[in-house]
Amino acid sequence: MIKKERLLTFLIFLFSLPFLMGQGNPGAILNIILFIVIALIGLIMFALFVWAVIWSFKDCKARGGGALWVFSIFFFPIGWLIYLLARPKEMAGGYGVRAQMPDAGYQPGPAAITVRETVTAPHSVPSGGETMDMRGGGGGRANTPDRTVLISERDRAPVTGWLVVTSGDRKGERFDIRGDEADVGRGTDCDVIIDHETVSGHHAKIRNEGGKYILYDLASRNGTFLNDKKISKAQLRDGDNITLGEMKFVFKSL
Repeated sequence: MIKKERLLTFLIFLFSLPFLMGQGNPGAILNIILFIVIALIGLIMFALFVWAVIWSFKDCKARGGGALWVFSIFFFPIGWLIYLLARPKEMAGGYGVRAQMPDAGYQPGPAAITVRETVTAPHSVPSGGETMDMRGGGGGRANTPDRTVLISERDRAPVTGWLVVTSGDRKGERFDIRGDEADVGRGTDCDVIIDHETVSGHHAKIRNEGGKYILYDLASRNGTFLNDKKISKAQLRDGDNITLGEMKFVFKSL
């Protein structure tokens, strides 16, 4: 309250100054008012310039854009507009800055890392003298007795739910969700890979927390929507509609 009163007093003094200094001379009063207005505009422009430089520096650092932020210093505001056009489209890593994620209440854990292990088949050969290749789906093929099969931890986890596309040419396509958490995005290291240009590298995460599924947005470019409402974190229920970019899904859980 005291600060507001001081600001009001200062403004009254500032705008009464021309009349005090002009001493009834209309020309002098007009010149002083014009000077004050120009000075205020200059201060506002300087404050905007400082804000734009600081914001551009932080934004460029988050997006891994090197020294592009320097453009914002020159020929303001034209240089700032050049930076906005030239900056990387996505955050560093293709899906946003992980440092922002604590605000959404989620900390990435080691379970999100895909682990691959080597399994060596025994030397004994079943009757018939052949072994079957376990990497195939239904059938098999002849193979040597000693072989190495790569199995990812993600592929071994049981299916706990699905994302089913509900619109477009891919309507009806199903994506399995395995284990208690799954990264969803365009990146090849995601647990659920959605190959679409409007989906970020790491777009969202679905996590089972004490029997309840939670949907997180991972600072995606086009946002994560649950039942047509943009969210950063929300509880996910069976039958809910999820929108990632232009891809629409219905969530089904076991």
